[in-house]
Amino acid sequence: MHGTLLDTLHQLRSFILLVLGFGFVIFVHELGHFLAAKAVGIKVTQFAIGFGPSIFSFRKGIGFRFGSTEEEYAKRLQAQTASDSNTQTAESHHPVAMSETEYRLNWFPLGGYVKMLGQEDMDPSAVSDDERAFNRKPIWARATVISAGVIMNLIFGVVFFIIAFMMGVGFNPSIVGDVQLDSPASKAYAQGHEGDPKYKGLKPGDKVLSINGEAVSDFADMRVNVALANNPITAVVQRDTPDGTGERLTYVMESQRDAQMQLYSLGISPVSDTLLNPKLDAEDLPTILRQAGVTKGMRVLAVDGQPVKIKDYPHFDSLVSARQGNPAQVTFGFDDPARKDEARQVTLCAEPDLLMQEITSATNNQSPIYMQHMIGFLPVMKVEEPMPQSAAMAAGFLEGDVIARVGAVQWPTISRFIDVVSASKGKKLDVQVLRGKELVTLTVTPGRDGRIGVRPGYALEINRVGDVLPGSPAATLQINPGTEVLSINGEAVHNYGDMQRLLAAAVSAKLSAVPPSTQPAPSSVTIGYRLAVADQQPSTAAVTIPPEMVSELAQAQWRQPLPAFVFKTRLDEIKATSPLEAASIGIHKTGNFIVQTYLTVSALIRGRVPLNQMSGPVGIAHKGTQITNEGLSYLFWFLGLISANLAVINFLPIPVVDGGLMVMLIIEKIKGSPVSPKIQVAVTYAGLALILSLFLYITYHDVARLVG
Repeated sequence: MHGTLLDTLHQLRSFILLVLGFGFVIFVHELGHFLAAKAVGIKVTQFAIGFGPSIFSFRKGIGFRFGSTEEEYAKRLQAQTASDSNTQTAESHHPVAMSETEYRLNWFPLGGYVKMLGQEDMDPSAVSDDERAFNRKPIWARATVISAGVIMNLIFGVVFFIIAFMMGVGFNPSIVGDVQLDSPASKAYAQGHEGDPKYKGLKPGDKVLSINGEAVSDFADMRVNVALANNPITAVVQRDTPDGTGERLTYVMESQRDAQMQLYSLGISPVSDTLLNPKLDAEDLPTILRQAGVTKGMRVLAVDGQPVKIKDYPHFDSLVSARQGNPAQVTFGFDDPARKDEARQVTLCAEPDLLMQEITSATNNQSPIYMQHMIGFLPVMKVEEPMPQSAAMAAGFLEGDVIARVGAVQWPTISRFIDVVSASKGKKLDVQVLRGKELVTLTVTPGRDGRIGVRPGYALEINRVGDVLPGSPAATLQINPGTEVLSINGEAVHNYGDMQRLLAAAVSAKLSAVPPSTQPAPSSVTIGYRLAVADQQPSTAAVTIPPEMVSELAQAQWRQPLPAFVFKTRLDEIKATSPLEAASIGIHKTGNFIVQTYLTVSALIRGRVPLNQMSGPVGIAHKGTQITNEGLSYLFWFLGLISANLAVINFLPIPVVDGGLMVMLIIEKIKGSPVSPKIQVAVTYAGLALILSLFLYITYHDVARLVG
């Protein structure tokens, strides 16, 4: 409870800081207009942050007032004029004691404005004859005023970045953390190595240097470049080699629209740190870590006594994976040498990365369906985690439970389990689980959504089969769900790790006998198995593995078994050593974000980026609060990003914003006279309708994402 309250207060503090920072960004934009207007001799009647009625205002000579000072100013001005013996008009006469400008904070903080005499956006015909009016000034003067806000945002964008990089900001490096098995990044071959399984797909630990010839500085930069660029995508990566020299490779891929994010991607995720996620509660750590006394704040220090490079998760993963499913002793400890006695040992066994096969082709605009298997053997489902306050938690499901039966279905796969549970919504369902060596029967009632609240996984630690893929090598055995795989070529099998290791060894000799670019011959292996039938004796049979599967098995991958959320996402800090270096970084970052914003607009027009992925005030506030939680340097970095984006958006040729007004001035310069008031009004209303429609549409999707 105490932690929850502190988290809430921390979130509230971050939100308040973000609102103040965003208000300052708007303030400097409007300050640019204000100072430029004063410099060219234009009368400014209001300087406002926000729109709508005034919360409070200030005017020199009157002071602070709730609401507006306009009415009081007009009365005082009228009284002064009536008693003045001069013949000056009220329009041009200003009492020395009162300012002509009202400074105000309005109720709707979604922007701001500087109201100048002779500039009425909603009524362009209402011009003024006063020589200090906006409409009476030459085009160069009006252009100066209009562009000044954008210039101020660019200046302060650089300033924000300078402050941020003097303090230090962490970014996800452009290093591959994980590769989706059915993604573009998993299928492409490096140029010059076509057909060689060693060079099929990007690998964890690859550092992406450039995308389509554009250098990338961090993972977000790379992801944006991929999302905005047209296909094909050319990625140059640096890959570590055993001799330490490294290897530069080029991959050409066709990016695909991600089903969840709706953005084009290559199917890779950021790299993790070796530090356990500090945001996890103790009970969120996997059981194997808790039982060993591992706590958050620790990191992976060594595997089988070999030190793990600091923050280098791929190195840790490769050391565990090199054991190919055999036990590896992993040392967890603190960075502080004074706490070396608190180190803990955990035994981890790498899990096999199952093969991926498309079982239905993409038709009628449907995505392909992929199944993970081992020469056609589909694993039984297990419970990775019962969700808090779920039906599964109430029924007694535990982490690691293997599903032996759900309803009348024995040893189901994940998809079969989901089908049975979904069909039983609202009805009691008996589920038998294998817990250690004991079978336990549980009763659960799926909710109205047809779920019980478990995170499913593959039971790779046992040797039972849930089903087989039609047409696969395993399909020739004609086995039933629950069948145990006992041996491969006479070698004992206890789990799927044994299966992968023995199958890879069996086909490697075949593969090494042919050049890398030549397809290998089919390979035959002998499978020992026992059907899930009472008193059934073991059987053996030979199965033939096709050439393409021979290559996949020979290059089969392994991964350390702890889930990704256990580790903190890796951040590499960029910190300037001097204000000059910070300024250089700030200018470079500002330029990058300006180019990216224009490319985003272009991608929206081309349909490369869907409009529903844009963020409005709600999305910006949510993301900004999350970023600000990381510290003040991240707040300044985010404000620099907002300033750069605001400068670009404000200068787009859209009516109402500064870019639209600049277009009007250009037309006036070309034709020698202002655009007619009727056209100006029509364009203004069209611009307002467009902006309001976009605001409502984007806000709807912001809220939907937030709720989801």
